[in-house]
Amino acid sequence: MRGAAHLASSLGDASLRMTPWQSLLLPNLAATDAELALAGLAALGLLCDPAQPLARMVACTGSAGCAKALADTKADAVQLAALLREPGPVAGIHLSGCARSCALAHRAPATLLAVGPGHYDLYFHDPAQPGLGAPGGRNLTLKEAGAQLDARLRSNPDD
Repeated sequence: MRGAAHLASSLGDASLRMTPWQSLLLPNLAATDAELALAGLAALGLLCDPAQPLARMVACTGSAGCAKALADTKADAVQLAALLREPGPVAGIHLSGCARSCALAHRAPATLLAVGPGHYDLYFHDPAQPGLGAPGGRNLTLKEAGAQLDARLRSNPDD
């Protein structure tokens, strides 16, 4: 955050905003400084390219910060992003540590609902289905879920 604050101060009016979607905004930058700001944020380890699989994922706090969570969703999201290797953008993926789905108010194209450490039930959004959508697999490892996500979600990234 200090690095982002320094960029906001040196390139703009020092404003930083956190979004409900777990994003960071640096408003009030000159358009001519946008590429410099993106390069600086990327150098800090922040995701700045929407084509990166992790950039299209939302994960709840997970077991590292919530007693109800059945898995470490944040760490699992990083691991899952590394498994998604097919070329092209990936559609939105939501990792939830429990059925409350606190991290995302709307339905994602795909939801992984934790059933235990490193294991998830997979659902694909279907407006005709109640709840999280159509089941895509039960008690899947991250590797198994990644293979299914690669095969299904890359066919329509704007789902």
